[in-house]
Amino acid sequence: MTLWTSAELTTFADQDELHIAAERTDGTLREPRIVWMVRVGDEVYVRSAHGLDGAWYRAVLRTGKGHVSVAGLERDVLYQHAPGHFDAEIDAAFWAKYGRYPAQYVEPVTNDASHETTIRIVPR
Repeated sequence: MTLWTSAELTTFADQDELHIAAERTDGTLREPRIVWMVRVGDEVYVRSAHGLDGAWYRAVLRTGKGHVSVAGLERDVLYQHAPGHFDAEIDAAFWAKYGRYPAQYVEPVTNDASHETTIRIVPR
């Protein structure tokens, strides 16, 4: 059973850019960053195009909490580190959704190194 509504999952699938903000240990939010996201089944995933060194990636792992917004949808969320979690399906979803862009933009979120940065986003 998913925690996202059908309408929310459709929004994630239909939109290209997700605004993702990490929560600091004091409960305040960091400045949002724009990332690509994909829906696989009833789950939403993001990956760092800059690998383990991606600033937003490191920030979301610190507390595992934050906020996302996309097309008017605003949700407080949990960020769950999920390397190896459906890598092939997530890669295929990124290519299907963003394959209209030059490969140089899609490859950084579908290569072997990016798999280690897979984050599942869960509403809280």
